[in-house]
Amino acid sequence: MLRRYLREVSSAKLGARPEGLRIEAFLRDFPALAASTLADIKTPEIAAWRDARLHGFTGPNGVRNRPVSTASVLRDINWLRNAFSIARKEWHWMTHSPFDGLRSIPEPPPRSRRVAVGEVKRICRDLGYRTGSAPRTKSQEVALSFLVGLRSAMRAGEILSLGSRP
Repeated sequence: MLRRYLREVSSAKLGARPEGLRIEAFLRDFPALAASTLADIKTPEIAAWRDARLHGFTGPNGVRNRPVSTASVLRDINWLRNAFSIARKEWHWMTHSPFDGLRSIPEPPPRSRRVAVGEVKRICRDLGYRTGSAPRTKSQEVALSFLVGLRSAMRAGEILSLGSRP
């Protein structure tokens, strides 16, 4: 199911690469769950996977994996829930959803820290950028992108899509 989802659904998304990496990590880190038949995957298995991600787990290679943030687990739950939904509703591969009854985890609190003026000046200085000057180096372009992001609240991908120098 996950391989087909990766090939047919994820690949068409704007965030195809990061979601593809998440799916590959799931297949690598949870091979027993990934190899289970869809009929065998129920809510307790999904809950155990969620909890392993939140609290850390020992992978199939014997290496201890650290816990990940709540936001990361929520992103993983979203793509995995969508994969099961498509398998059930569109491909008719299953009759149940293992996410029915899954207890949700609380959203992480929003970020409240702001970059201080002194930090902005120090970053721009360390990158060799002077306000009002055209950037000549990659470091100076990074500084200018940082300033654009601060002023506009644009994300990195949005700033990068604005274009590049000829």
